[in-house]
Amino acid sequence: AQRLIVENQNKDVINQLYKLIDDKNVDEIGLNAPAIHALWTLHGLGELDGSNKDAIRIVHNALNHTSPGVRKNALKVLPHNQESLDAILSADLIRDPDMATRKAALLVASEMPSSPILAEQLISVSESEENRNDAYLPQAVFAAVLTHPQSFSSKAVDYASTNKADSLLTLTERVSRGLLEEQYNLDTRSAILYPPDVSGKEIKISGSISKGNNDLEGVIVAQGNKENGYSLYIQDKSLIWLVKQDGKAYQIKSGNLPEEQFIVNASLLENGEMQLQINGNNVGKAKTQGLFTNPLDPEKIRVGNDNSGDKGVADYTAGTWFRGRLGKDASLSLKDPSASGILASQDATATGTSDLSASGSAVVIKMGVVQHEMKFDKINFTVKAGQQVTIDFENRDFMQHNLVIAKPGTFETVGKASDELARNPKGAEQNFVPNIPEIIIATPLVDPNSSESLVFKAPDTPGDYPYICTVPGHWRIMNGIMKVE
Repeated sequence: AQRLIVENQNKDVINQLYKLIDDKNVDEIGLNAPAIHALWTLHGLGELDGSNKDAIRIVHNALNHTSPGVRKNALKVLPHNQESLDAILSADLIRDPDMATRKAALLVASEMPSSPILAEQLISVSESEENRNDAYLPQAVFAAVLTHPQSFSSKAVDYASTNKADSLLTLTERVSRGLLEEQYNLDTRSAILYPPDVSGKEIKISGSISKGNNDLEGVIVAQGNKENGYSLYIQDKSLIWLVKQDGKAYQIKSGNLPEEQFIVNASLLENGEMQLQINGNNVGKAKTQGLFTNPLDPEKIRVGNDNSGDKGVADYTAGTWFRGRLGKDASLSLKDPSASGILASQDATATGTSDLSASGSAVVIKMGVVQHEMKFDKINFTVKAGQQVTIDFENRDFMQHNLVIAKPGTFETVGKASDELARNPKGAEQNFVPNIPEIIIATPLVDPNSSESLVFKAPDTPGDYPYICTVPGHWRIMNGIMKVE
């Protein structure tokens, strides 16, 4: 019926559509499908272009509907103007109890006229722990702040100049830092949901890399295509940093790679200079035409692989899938050189390097589980301060476990916080890892007969660092000590 009404532009039914939208009843799962169809029918009839005030009023009222689905779809059909933004603010949908509607409100707000009133409200939205811990809302908040940056811009120095580790930053601090320099975590198992536009921005890639069971080979990260794009990859035991601009290739190629874990930093700077470093040592330099001038196509960032054919960046001789370990510290940063350099004093990547550095030789720790005893098979191990560490954690037990490393003296605090997650309906989504500053690094939940690797830099401060399984109830007997000397 909706399709026929729109195709025939049958406007005789508009009053009936209003009644459907005004109906606040919902079914047993909280939906009102007729109201949703009516909203999109009004949209298809062209009644929401601003000329029909009654239609706009009806949709504004629908922003307060009892059904989250109706509220969300009302957001999507509104015209992008100040009147619509005022209605969204009045309904307080950026704090909607339904997370999907809240996300939709933030994304719709990102396409509305810039508003200092909304900018101020986004500060409090970013301070919400519920928003910080959601898988999608932080990016929606950031999208809204890009359009309404006034309040964040005025406080950027205070928010962004913190010396906290990235994992401990509040959402407010992360958004503020992101206004100055975009940061994207590179994870082979988690796609970057909103691919960035690299045009006019410096590109800096950093991360720790170590061997798996086979020789290192494949693509670490790539974006774009054979005409315009970039790729950092390993081929024939060499690390290659490749930039393509207008079909011309610029590259830096290393010699043989270290046998042990190493740190990589690759960059494309404002003057077109490319840099590549391994463990802080310069591999080489090259000079391109400059920064990319247009968005790359395809825009998706490929982590741990690349496309084939012309949709890929390089001619790969041994496939594109990355065979190795990419540390959790791996990141892509983009910086507009014309932006304020508030973070310059803190950001070692300004010259193409990062705060990742090598200290002594790397070490690989093999960690397992004693079957049916709920114990790690190592009660302690020793590493050097600042050393690059890889922990290969293999779970051969019949239940899920994780491995969490915490700060000295915080064993009880972390353990009790993990027990609290047993009463949290979202505890499993958090891998039963408490969101507290005492935790340094953690694996996700590891299924039976599965494995997970942690790649990180050991703390600089010597001491006894507890490692525990934070699945509720496990921590009291499933623990050990990482001794840092």
